Amino acid sequence: MQFDIRFRWISERIKLMKEKCINGNVYKSGVKGSDISQKNEIMAAKGEDKPGEATKKVLGYVLITIAVALFGAVYEYFSFGVYSYYMIYAFAIPLILGVLPWLFIASARMGRGATEKDYPPMYTINLWGSGIATLTVGSVFHGILDIYGTTSSLSKVYFIVGAGLLLTALMTFIGYREKKMTDARIA
Repeated sequence: MQFDIRFRWISERIKLMKEKCINGNVYKSGVKGSDISQKNEIMAAKGEDKPGEATKKVLGYVLITIAVALFGAVYEYFSFGVYSYYMIYAFAIPLILGVLPWLFIASARMGRGATEKDYPPMYTINLWGSGIATLTVGSVFHGILDIYGTTSSLSKVYFIVGAGLLLTALMTFIGYREKKMTDARIA
């Protein structure tokens, strides 16, 4: 469904660009405020990108951070004095990798010229969120094994896969930004 909405939006933008070129106006991509506000209105009407979405992400990651911290505290309380640093600091993963980046994005979108700020594409957001979830679950799992008094080589897989997902998300975002800058230079 997301793909269909994006495809329709792209086809509408192509029609608009063709109309502008036919009427004798040269279309320059991305910097006109009216075009950007029009894009935000179209995307908000279709439910794709709402101006408060970054704020909702911040709130969601804050709630996840609190839930992980409470789970760790309760689990440590009933562990008869045995503790694990993986369990104690598992809340730091969604806090540092989830709350802080989305807080920067939300504050940039609320600031002056907020409509001109880049918003990460959906596949980057999904990869980043999956990386955070994988690292958090891996940390909690490793903490549970530490408290139980055993080890497992499979707990390392969580950290490798989580780091791979975060790295992939970062690379896709950099590629997205480079493509936008290249398209802007060409137009």
